[in-house]
Amino acid sequence: MRTMILAALVTVMLSSRMMAQDQADQAIKQASNAFACDLYAQLAANTGNLFFSPTSIQTALAMTWAGARGQTADEMARTLHLDANPKSHELLAGFIARLNADGKKGGFQLDVANALWAQKGYPFRPDYLNLAQTQYGSKLAEVDFAGNLEASRQTINDWVLNDVSSVPMAARSGAVNPVA
Repeated sequence: MRTMILAALVTVMLSSRMMAQDQADQAIKQASNAFACDLYAQLAANTGNLFFSPTSIQTALAMTWAGARGQTADEMARTLHLDANPKSHELLAGFIARLNADGKKGGFQLDVANALWAQKGYPFRPDYLNLAQTQYGSKLAEVDFAGNLEASRQTINDWVLNDVSSVPMAARSGAVNPVA
């Protein structure tokens, strides 16, 4: 009898945890879809063909949001449709990991690669760099945008071409500017 009660209790606990994870997954999917629709509405206002990756853009902005504070952080959270709490990064990272895993078992290839490219010598907070590394797999790489823009562009292109093997493109000369 005790074994049955223990087994039932474990089952209920696991089911509750799975339901909570399913709810979190659903919330991230809804946030991603809402962000994609908002972004599409903005981009579709222009004429011509349109191709973009809302998940890539959302991830890049979420990594930026991780370093924001105050009103900027609040506005970015609203734009991204994410809750303004650190758990959002973990949930988004899990969502991306599941997309990659689904590709491996589902017959398509999806490679999500993240990198932080910063002006050499700019001081970043260690907690931000840790979050970017642990949640998004992104290490900080320093380049000299201000002093040698072309070499910076080439360094980033080399990373794309060599480390992100399935990405067949890179930034053309002149596509990166000091303001970017």
